[in-house]
Amino acid sequence: MSTVQIVVNSKSNSLITNYKSNPEYGYIQLQQSAITIGADGWVREQKRVCILRATTELLKTFVGQHKSLQVPGKIVIREYLESELPENIANQLNKNVDYETAISSYVKRAGVDGDELTLGGERILRFSNYDASGNEADKLVAHDSVVVTSTAKADTVVSAEL
Repeated sequence: MSTVQIVVNSKSNSLITNYKSNPEYGYIQLQQSAITIGADGWVREQKRVCILRATTELLKTFVGQHKSLQVPGKIVIREYLESELPENIANQLNKNVDYETAISSYVKRAGVDGDELTLGGERILRFSNYDASGNEADKLVAHDSVVVTSTAKADTVVSAEL
C-alpha cells in the first residue's frame, strides 16, 4: 500500500494549523507524489496535496499516532463539471465568501495560473481527498480547451528554452 506524508504547513510553519475564526478546530496538510499516465501517453509525476479537518485535539492525537508522519492510503483527485458538483462537496465550500471566491482554488486550469479548462463551455472543478483505504481511483473530466492548453504548453516550452 502507498503512503501519504503529513507535512508542515508552509504558512503556519506547524503540522497543525488552527482556524483563526475558531481555534478549537484546525487542519493538517497531507502530500503525496503520484505517477500518472496521461491520455497522451506521457508518464508524469504529480505532487498531490489535501487537508484533513478536525478539532485540534483530535488532530494532535492523529499526528501522535503517526510519529513517522506517514499514513497509509493515497490522495485521490475528483473532478466534476460545475453543474454536477455533488451536494456533499458543495456544502464544504466556504459560505463566508461569494461563490466565485469559494470555488476559485478548485477551478481546473491550464497550468498553475492558466486559463480555466472547460467541457462544453462548463468549468471543471478539481478536488483532492485523502483515501485511507488506498483503493479509490481518480475521477477525471477530460476538457475540450485544446487551444488554451496548446498555448500553455507552447509557452512552457518557450520559457524552458530561455
